[in-house]
Amino acid sequence: MSEEFEVRSALARVRNMVIAGVVVLGAAGWLAQNRVSEGLDGVELSAGALRSHMRADMMHDALRGDVLRALNAAAQGDTEGLKASQMDLKEHIAAFNASVDENNARPLAAEIKDALADVGAPLKAYTESASQLVTIAAADADRAHKMYSQFQSAFEHLEVKMQVVSDLIEERAAETAGTAHRWQWIGALLVAALGTVLVVGLAMYLRRFSAALMSALGAEPSVLASELQHVAAGDLKRPLPHASEGDVSAMAALSRMQTTIRDFLVAVKTLANEHVDAGRASRRIDVDGFGGDYKELALRVNELLGFHVTLQERLVSSMESYSQGEFSEEFPPLRGELARINGVVDSVRDELQRVAVESRSNQRIRSALDGCTTNVMIADPDGNIVYMNRSVGEMLSKAETDLCCR
Repeated sequence: MSEEFEVRSALARVRNMVIAGVVVLGAAGWLAQNRVSEGLDGVELSAGALRSHMRADMMHDALRGDVLRALNAAAQGDTEGLKASQMDLKEHIAAFNASVDENNARPLAAEIKDALADVGAPLKAYTESASQLVTIAAADADRAHKMYSQFQSAFEHLEVKMQVVSDLIEERAAETAGTAHRWQWIGALLVAALGTVLVVGLAMYLRRFSAALMSALGAEPSVLASELQHVAAGDLKRPLPHASEGDVSAMAALSRMQTTIRDFLVAVKTLANEHVDAGRASRRIDVDGFGGDYKELALRVNELLGFHVTLQERLVSSMESYSQGEFSEEFPPLRGELARINGVVDSVRDELQRVAVESRSNQRIRSALDGCTTNVMIADPDGNIVYMNRSVGEMLSKAETDLCCR
């Protein structure tokens, strides 16, 4: 299997292997069954041919029996026996010919067909000799007895031909039965062998499939799913296996992701401490320690922090300018909820500007009162002196001795 493991393609291969195995097993079973069926058909054909040949063989003997019965009836002058022999002979000849014709009509092997063809002439000679002998026996018993040796020769000649046919049919029957039996075993062994190959092949492939799946996941699916749930819930304290450099499993990726998130959280906490506790407003997250979207997130945090620090610096700069009486500096406009700061800054600037104007006006009055020769003293509602001009100071300085003595 390749390093890039895909469950869907692997399962598709298993499916294809099963389908191919089933097709091969089916083809093997069909082939064996077809051969067995052909063998059984051959056995049935041979059995039918053997039955017909056995009936023909029985008629072969029955014809000789009819001839012997006719000779015996003729010797005894038994007219009824002769008639019965003649009738039986006709029936047996018809049955004999019918049995032979049945085998001639069957799709037998070529050698059996040839042997049956060789039976034709001896059969005709035998049946004609039997008919002639029975007919002569009715008229001349002595002559019939003399002709019996010729009939016996025809009987024996036909018997040899019939035996050849019988042997060929039996051999063919044994051969087809053996073929059917062999194919039955071959089919069973073939199906068993192919089934074993399929099972072993599937087992080996599934073993590789399992190993590749475990390599891709890095842990049992249930364990991986549980760890993913913990990470998704924000539980980053659970120890995960350390991911080696070349490990590309899902568990290794999860471990790296957990480490990256932890590092990011540490960077954010450190940044917060620097800003809040130590007052280091210039500190930022080191974005070079992160990659991909984590780096993008760190850049956005720094951008957000920089915006607010810049806003604070602008506020400080504006307040410094206003405190020095420089009210010409305009605070840059803000959007959204931050627009409220513009309103507050403008109010503070207007108020400070108003106070500055009043302060300058009060300073002119103070200068006028300080230069005035008339004694001027001002007290608050509680009787506390809050101002006196130089004239009052000079007067009190001159009268200090008198006031102290009193």
